[in-house]
Amino acid sequence: MKLSQLSTKVALNKMLMLIPVIKELVNDKKILEVWKKGYKIKPNSSALEIEIAKQEVNNEKIFGLLSLLLEEHENAIYKILSIMSDKKIEEVENQPITDTILQIEELLSDKELMQLFTTQKV
Repeated sequence: MKLSQLSTKVALNKMLMLIPVIKELVNDKKILEVWKKGYKIKPNSSALEIEIAKQEVNNEKIFGLLSLLLEEHENAIYKILSIMSDKKIEEVENQPITDTILQIEELLSDKELMQLFTTQKV
Protein backbone atom coordinates (compact mmCIF):
# COMPACT_ATOMS: atom_id res chain seq x y z
CA MET A 1 0.00 0.00 0.00
CA LYS A 2 1.36 3.43 -0.95
CA LEU A 3 1.54 6.24 1.61
CA SER A 4 -0.57 8.45 -0.65
CA GLN A 5 -3.38 5.89 -0.56
CA LEU A 6 -3.59 5.85 3.24
CA SER A 7 -5.59 8.08 5.52
CA THR A 8 -3.61 10.86 7.15
CA LYS A 9 -3.74 9.16 10.55
CA VAL A 10 -2.50 5.81 9.24
CA ALA A 11 0.16 7.40 7.01
CA LEU A 12 1.53 9.52 9.87
CA ASN A 13 1.69 6.49 12.17
CA LYS A 14 3.58 4.52 9.52
CA MET A 15 5.94 7.46 8.93
CA LEU A 16 6.69 7.63 12.66
CA MET A 17 7.64 3.95 12.61
CA LEU A 18 9.63 4.29 9.37
CA ILE A 19 11.76 7.30 10.29
CA PRO A 20 14.18 5.48 12.65
CA VAL A 21 14.69 2.74 10.06
CA ILE A 22 15.23 5.27 7.28
CA LYS A 23 17.72 7.20 9.44
CA GLU A 24 19.69 3.98 9.91
CA LEU A 25 19.92 3.59 6.14
CA VAL A 26 20.66 7.18 5.17
CA ASN A 27 23.31 7.51 7.88
CA ASP A 28 25.26 4.55 6.52
CA LYS A 29 28.28 6.16 4.87
CA LYS A 30 28.73 3.21 2.49
CA ILE A 31 25.18 3.65 1.19
CA LEU A 32 25.72 7.39 0.82
CA GLU A 33 28.96 6.77 -1.08
CA VAL A 34 27.23 4.46 -3.57
CA TRP A 35 24.23 6.81 -3.88
CA LYS A 36 26.43 9.81 -4.75
CA LYS A 37 28.34 8.05 -7.53
CA GLY A 38 28.35 10.12 -10.65
CA TYR A 39 29.22 9.32 -14.19
CA LYS A 40 32.27 10.52 -16.09
CA ILE A 41 32.13 11.56 -19.70
CA LYS A 42 34.86 12.44 -22.11
CA PRO A 43 34.82 15.74 -23.96
CA ASN A 44 32.92 15.53 -27.26
CA SER A 45 30.94 12.47 -26.11
CA SER A 46 27.91 11.67 -28.18
CA ALA A 47 24.42 11.61 -26.68
CA LEU A 48 24.51 7.82 -26.87
CA GLU A 49 27.84 7.63 -25.02
CA ILE A 50 26.48 9.92 -22.29
CA GLU A 51 23.34 7.81 -21.98
CA ILE A 52 25.42 4.62 -21.74
CA ALA A 53 27.61 6.20 -19.03
CA LYS A 54 24.50 7.20 -17.06
CA GLN A 55 23.02 3.71 -17.36
CA GLU A 56 26.28 2.08 -16.23
CA VAL A 57 26.36 4.26 -13.11
CA ASN A 58 22.68 3.59 -12.42
CA ASN A 59 23.33 -0.16 -12.66
CA GLU A 60 26.31 0.17 -10.30
CA LYS A 61 24.14 2.11 -7.87
CA ILE A 62 21.29 -0.39 -7.97
CA PHE A 63 23.50 -3.44 -7.47
CA GLY A 64 25.75 -1.67 -4.98
CA LEU A 65 22.82 -0.51 -2.88
CA LEU A 66 21.12 -3.88 -3.11
CA SER A 67 24.29 -5.65 -1.95
CA LEU A 68 24.73 -3.29 0.99
CA LEU A 69 21.10 -3.54 2.00
CA LEU A 70 21.11 -7.33 1.90
CA GLU A 71 24.49 -7.70 3.63
CA GLU A 72 24.26 -5.02 6.29
CA HIS A 73 20.62 -3.93 6.63
CA GLU A 74 18.51 -7.04 6.23
CA ASN A 75 16.54 -6.23 9.39
CA ALA A 76 15.78 -2.73 8.10
CA ILE A 77 14.34 -4.22 4.91
CA TYR A 78 12.11 -6.52 6.96
CA LYS A 79 11.00 -3.64 9.18
CA ILE A 80 10.06 -1.45 6.21
CA LEU A 81 8.16 -4.26 4.50
CA SER A 82 6.48 -5.15 7.78
CA ILE A 83 5.37 -1.60 8.52
CA MET A 84 4.08 -0.92 5.04
CA SER A 85 2.28 -4.27 4.65
CA ASP A 86 0.85 -4.43 8.18
CA LYS A 87 2.49 -7.81 8.69
CA LYS A 88 4.75 -9.08 11.43
CA ILE A 89 8.43 -9.33 10.55
CA GLU A 90 8.21 -13.12 10.82
CA GLU A 91 5.39 -13.14 8.26
CA VAL A 92 7.49 -11.12 5.83
CA GLU A 93 10.48 -13.41 6.36
CA ASN A 94 8.38 -16.49 5.60
CA GLN A 95 6.27 -15.22 2.72
CA PRO A 96 7.03 -16.34 -0.85
CA ILE A 97 9.84 -14.36 -2.46
CA THR A 98 7.49 -13.32 -5.28
CA ASP A 99 5.32 -11.51 -2.72
CA THR A 100 8.38 -9.74 -1.34
CA ILE A 101 9.55 -8.68 -4.79
CA LEU A 102 6.11 -7.27 -5.61
CA GLN A 103 6.07 -5.36 -2.31
CA ILE A 104 9.52 -3.91 -2.94
CA GLU A 105 8.54 -2.85 -6.46
CA GLU A 106 5.43 -1.14 -5.11
CA LEU A 107 7.42 0.63 -2.37
CA LEU A 108 10.07 1.81 -4.82
CA SER A 109 7.36 3.32 -7.00
CA ASP A 110 5.82 5.16 -4.02
CA LYS A 111 7.00 8.75 -4.52
CA GLU A 112 5.90 9.86 -1.06
CA LEU A 113 7.82 7.04 0.63
CA MET A 114 10.91 7.67 -1.49
CA GLN A 115 10.82 11.34 -0.46
CA LEU A 116 11.31 10.24 3.14
CA PHE A 117 14.62 8.67 2.10
CA THR A 118 15.84 11.58 0.02
CA THR A 119 14.90 14.35 2.46
CA GLN A 120 16.54 12.89 5.57
CA LYS A 121 19.62 14.74 6.77
CA VAL A 122 22.79 12.71 7.18
